[in-house]
Amino acid sequence: MKDNKVQIDTGRDILTVESYNTRGNTIVTAYVNGISIRCGSLHLDRVATAFVDTVITACQVDNDKAANRIEDEVEAFINNSI
Repeated sequence: MKDNKVQIDTGRDILTVESYNTRGNTIVTAYVNGISIRCGSLHLDRVATAFVDTVITACQVDNDKAANRIEDEVEAFINNSI
């Protein structure tokens, strides 16, 4: 698998999500508002859900429609990366 990177417009900022492989494990990192959120256990559903929720919270979006759009894009990126 090659390294991946996507940028998502949150309405306030640009969310950058990237993945890379290390020692047979995929690490996904999200960068937004000066915060980096990193995880290497996204193959576990509960961990992936917590990761996405944390990213949405860090984005500080005000409406549910934008939050749902960002959530869908981050989940799709994770699914394509692992």
